[in-house]
Amino acid sequence: MAVESTTQERNGRNWKIEAVRRKLDASEREIEVAEKHLAGLRKQQCGLKEELNANTAAILSLPIEILVEIFLLLIRQTQDATVLRSQIPVPFIIGGVCKAWRNTAWATPRIWETIAITFSSARIKSQNQLLQEWIYRSASCPLYVYLKSESLDVDTEYESEYEDEDLRYYYPPEETFAILFACSDRWRILDARISNNFIQEVASGNIRLPALYELCLSVRNCGMYNVAELNWDLSSSHTLKRVDLTMQNHHLLTIDWHNLSHLKVCIEPVEWLRILQSCPSLESCSLVYAKYLDESLQPNSTQTFISLSNLLTLSITATPSTAGTILGFITAPKLESFTLDLLKAMGETWSGETVHFLRRSSCPLTGLDLLNIRTSEYVLISLLATLKTITRFNLTMTAYPPSSISHAFINALNPSVEKGFMPNLKELSLEGTFTPDADQTTLLDMIKARLAPPQPEDDSPATVKIQKLHITYFNQGWTQKMNPNSLQSFYHEVNKLSDAGASLRIFWKDVGY
Repeated sequence: MAVESTTQERNGRNWKIEAVRRKLDASEREIEVAEKHLAGLRKQQCGLKEELNANTAAILSLPIEILVEIFLLLIRQTQDATVLRSQIPVPFIIGGVCKAWRNTAWATPRIWETIAITFSSARIKSQNQLLQEWIYRSASCPLYVYLKSESLDVDTEYESEYEDEDLRYYYPPEETFAILFACSDRWRILDARISNNFIQEVASGNIRLPALYELCLSVRNCGMYNVAELNWDLSSSHTLKRVDLTMQNHHLLTIDWHNLSHLKVCIEPVEWLRILQSCPSLESCSLVYAKYLDESLQPNSTQTFISLSNLLTLSITATPSTAGTILGFITAPKLESFTLDLLKAMGETWSGETVHFLRRSSCPLTGLDLLNIRTSEYVLISLLATLKTITRFNLTMTAYPPSSISHAFINALNPSVEKGFMPNLKELSLEGTFTPDADQTTLLDMIKARLAPPQPEDDSPATVKIQKLHITYFNQGWTQKMNPNSLQSFYHEVNKLSDAGASLRIFWKDVGY
């Protein structure tokens, strides 16, 4: 009986185990069915979301024409050639978003009108292929061409052998320029550092740029004495308005100078006058002095002046004598912005000629930048006292040797002390070494007077309230010699004055001396 009972119990347990297993199998099948159903629901949900996005997301529901204009705005948001040549091409960024955008970009010629390449020796074959494809996609659109070459690693032990800057850069083969020049009739902008292969291609005489609007060329010398010349006749480029040239010898470059509205040149200073005489339509002009170039300009003994009647912006980067001499030859009755950046800033010949130039021009000057200036406070105050229309003034004194911003100059800027001195000034930037007598009290008094100008006692115009005032001092000892409590109070007062609505900033800049 005991054996029979044990057998029955064992059979009962086996039946229960089998029953549980059947239920477990059934539950697993139900879960599998449920998971398949859930996957189907999720797929359906994804499709519904895509359908909803297509009907509600503005960027996906825009007409192709509007979408293209957005893409073009993205491409044209920067005109900086350096940025254009260093970043991933915008058409590639657009095409990487989705298939629809890629198809739109690939089929829109205007998206491919900007060619910005930094030529690389390791990738020149693929770059040539891409260049051909890029030009093909641009169809018949005007082209904006920005060309640069990678910098080569030059062993510093032999660096003296590479006085020629061209030897420091890789330049592409003739094949590359043949591809580029095949579409030169569509060039709207050309910005390039010129190599021998470029010059040889131009020398063929078959290159014409009928649509060119802006030309930026850098033609470097092959050593100091073997001059690289560019023989190029661009007289038929009647749409050319903007020219930027860096070269020593430009005589073989034929340009319709009379037609230019914007000019920047880094050439021999003696050639500046010859070019300016041929550019009566200029609206902006930048003259840059280059090392190793002759600066033997003779003063204007005839008192015959070059009238730049449309000039609004003038910038000169040169030695004081060259800057003073060139200013002695020109007048600019409409000049609004003037920048003078002095090299080898010894001597004050520039200041007198600057005064004569501005008086002779009787121009409505509103913006003045004096950079790397080294002069006495008397000369500076005398110059600025004549400028009543200035609204923006930027002064940077030389760091080597240090040139000082004095107590007298700060007081001259204080309308409570010097009435009628630059009465329309809204933006002021000072950078230099402060003399010990130009203490924080002097500065604070000037700032307060510019923020709340005193009312005139006569019928003279009221001084305008300052909107932006930035001061940078080179000599850290200027504040270190102050009492710590006084210095803390000084900066606290400056921060408090910032609440008046103006942009105030005063800080120290380490210039390494």
